[in-house]
Amino acid sequence: MPVTAEGKMMETKSMILWICAAMLVAALLASPVACTMHRQRLIAEAIKGGADPLAAKCAIEGDNGDSRTSALCMATAMQKR
Repeated sequence: MPVTAEGKMMETKSMILWICAAMLVAALLASPVACTMHRQRLIAEAIKGGADPLAAKCAIEGDNGDSRTSALCMATAMQKR
């Protein structure tokens, strides 16, 4: 079967589409991990600077949807009153 220029172009477009789709999926999967790593680095730097570990965690992460962290931060804030 002879390979035509049009067939070769469609194959190239298909390959480019798959590469772009794979890059998009990789970026979407890596984004939450990078965000979490950044927050952890900020907390570590605050602790190195002399901040209370729990206070640093609560200040940086705040209410991020994790019910354990939120409950812990609320309990800590209530104790300091």
